[in-house]
Amino acid sequence: MRMFRPTQAALVARFVGKLGWSLYANEAYVGRRGLLQSLGDLSGHDVVGYHAELKAGFGPRWLDEHAGSATVVMRCDSVRGAVLAIGQGVGIGTIPCYLAAGDPSLRRLTPEVTANAEMYLVTAPDVQDLKRVRLVLELLAAMFERHRALFAGTLA
Repeated sequence: MRMFRPTQAALVARFVGKLGWSLYANEAYVGRRGLLQSLGDLSGHDVVGYHAELKAGFGPRWLDEHAGSATVVMRCDSVRGAVLAIGQGVGIGTIPCYLAAGDPSLRRLTPEVTANAEMYLVTAPDVQDLKRVRLVLELLAAMFERHRALFAGTLA
């Protein structure tokens, strides 16, 4: 699984969908600090950001570009860490929409998808026709197709 199209000619890649990111907060945080005035203005808010190693990712990069004068109160070294911090009311942050789905501690702050990554299933050509590899790739592709809206961050 890759979140970008591989450039190596020696790999076989299959596009399976988009991974949408959006802004989330805990309900208690929203009660204390209020909603955003606009999507592009995070000033006056506490932000859960990401360490430098993750800033190249689509969601973390969007947050970094739009944080403005917001106060970065925490930097996480994993997306899961950011989900937990945001869910505990530490601040607002951007996370993949599918990770927030069904989590009652997280409130989506905008219907907008703030960033997208393209998801690819990737394999080496010499193993792509092995039955066990082919079955796993087909299973994953079917799962991404079945849950396309969830991964893309499309609101119902």
